[in-house]
Amino acid sequence: MSEKEKAIQLGIEAKELLENPILRDAFKTMLDGNYKAWINTNAEDRETRDSCYFKQRAVLELQQTLINVAENGKILQEEKKQEVSNG
Repeated sequence: MSEKEKAIQLGIEAKELLENPILRDAFKTMLDGNYKAWINTNAEDRETRDSCYFKQRAVLELQQTLINVAENGKILQEEKKQEVSNG
């Protein structure tokens, strides 16, 4: 399997993960929970607020990484289709 084919396969798998209802619910639960925890802290409680912020960033970064892999795979899949149709 070529590198391009591997990236296409990873893109397909990333898309499947992003569409998986269990993972979607887990992301939503984590984001909502961290937001609620942050909102309910005192402004002086920097340690807890920072912790909530970094947890949010980690979840969002994971989501964005999956989106990037899925989009990259989609682009490469389209390129492959073009190559096949152009001969």
